Amino acid sequence: KSMGHSVAENADRICKELLSEVSTLVLAAPRADFKDEELNALEEYLENGGNILVLGHEGGLKCNLGKLLSKYGITVNSDVLLRTVYYKFLHPKEVLITSGVKSKIFLKHVEKIKEQKKGKKKRHFENEDDDEESNQDVKFPFVYPYGATLDTKQPALPLLHSGFISYPMKRPIVAFANAKSGDGKICVVGSSTMSSDKWLNQQNNAIVLDILMK
Repeated sequence: KSMGHSVAENADRICKELLSEVSTLVLAAPRADFKDEELNALEEYLENGGNILVLGHEGGLKCNLGKLLSKYGITVNSDVLLRTVYYKFLHPKEVLITSGVKSKIFLKHVEKIKEQKKGKKKRHFENEDDDEESNQDVKFPFVYPYGATLDTKQPALPLLHSGFISYPMKRPIVAFANAKSGDGKICVVGSSTMSSDKWLNQQNNAIVLDILMK
């Protein structure tokens, strides 16, 4: 179990019957193309209330999953985020981002976790539909290793961006979209490595994953 979820791996063909048993489907840097019927099953799953978390990698997606993501306004670029100034981590693709919170909703979830840790009273938070860009220079450091940037358009919302001293600068790296009908949600992170064992406990990476899964 992880963060309240029972985790199971799957190597079989994606179909409606399989997805009916899943509350959140994680696609971690897939490299093989999906068949058209699998893409259709994923879209139907999402529109019927399912949740999908897509984890990318530097160089972009190595499969045709972009066909699905584009329907929700999200594109994974064929690039890699670089840090322009050395700090803390040796490799330039291991990017420490200190001020990368793009979304007010995401910021409020960060504040909620901090308040809970301090034992403060919980506050009320708006619905995702009321989200707008956060203009605050929030210090919330996380590490984004070996990841691509994203492009977003409606209905997608960028949640985290690449910060001010990375290249390319202030580009979306985590994005979110609601299903067109129903309560389904899709989230895309340009770096699958960010959630790996080596990096999960670096800075606030575990908090990022916890918020996205919730």
